[in-house]
Amino acid sequence: MWRFGQYLQTAVMLFFVLSGFVIAYVLDCREHDAAVYVRKRLARLYSVVLPALLLTAVCDAIGQHHNPDLYFEGPWSYPRDGQPLHYISTLFLLNQTWLAPNMEPGINTPFWSLSFEAFYYALIGLAVFASGSFRALSILLVSLLAGPAVLGLFPIWLLGFGLYHLSRRWVLPAFPGALAAVLGLVLLLSSPMLRASLPNLASDLVHREAFIADYVDGLAFALHLYGMMSLERWTSRMLGPWKSPIRWFSSLTFPLYLFHRPLIQLFAAIPIAEPSAWTQRIYLLAGTLLVIVIVGRRCVPWKTSLDRGLRTLQRRVASQSV
Repeated sequence: MWRFGQYLQTAVMLFFVLSGFVIAYVLDCREHDAAVYVRKRLARLYSVVLPALLLTAVCDAIGQHHNPDLYFEGPWSYPRDGQPLHYISTLFLLNQTWLAPNMEPGINTPFWSLSFEAFYYALIGLAVFASGSFRALSILLVSLLAGPAVLGLFPIWLLGFGLYHLSRRWVLPAFPGALAAVLGLVLLLSSPMLRASLPNLASDLVHREAFIADYVDGLAFALHLYGMMSLERWTSRMLGPWKSPIRWFSSLTFPLYLFHRPLIQLFAAIPIAEPSAWTQRIYLLAGTLLVIVIVGRRCVPWKTSLDRGLRTLQRRVASQSV
């Protein structure tokens, strides 16, 4: 499992491109009103963010009680500064602003990208639904709050957003599309080598060492995705019978991303065998996946309930303002 660690940052860039693509789709086909857009984004985020924060706090507390050395002296050191502020910052998705960066809760470092994602939702929402001087001023203020690190990866997210609109107008023929898909995939598989060879651009403002490599990954995945669209006739025929399990697994991808880190750390902190033993590896992976499936599947009805509650709140606010 740890051998895939060299692709962790690549996976996040893929996530950004896909996110931009999906948001372009929902704005085009479903969410044509600002209130609906805000409600759906909040329900989507907080149906997973809230249980993830609770899970992180519980797992870290249990793990530190049984094996504090793994947390404070292990390869992934636990932040020793004020955790309440970390949790509050993450609750409001402000854990990666340039004034207070790296404020993820406990051991759950994957939360860093959620702050980026929330700002991208806000910026594109303002660009689409606001108008006039308010749009310009609000985008400027949100950008100033986000800071250069968040804005630095925004073009990668916008790449997915633009790719959706390009695909609506023009798709490559099958053969060049297949070549584009293969080329993009080869570049993605070569990402660790490219990241090691490309120059770093780390600075006090942009907390990303492999900034150029991030863009290469984003462009490579966009190329692969665009090429695969030309093969939709074949891929839909192949994957059609698997539609239900694919949807089931896809419903767990967001919980998997936010739940896995504290769970893995907890099962490593309370082992049943040596770390290199297969029994320990199976225990760690199976235990993590089991909790993700049980809790993650509950996030779907939680999202529905949260959406319903936010809609009721919006109606009450609207009625009182009349």
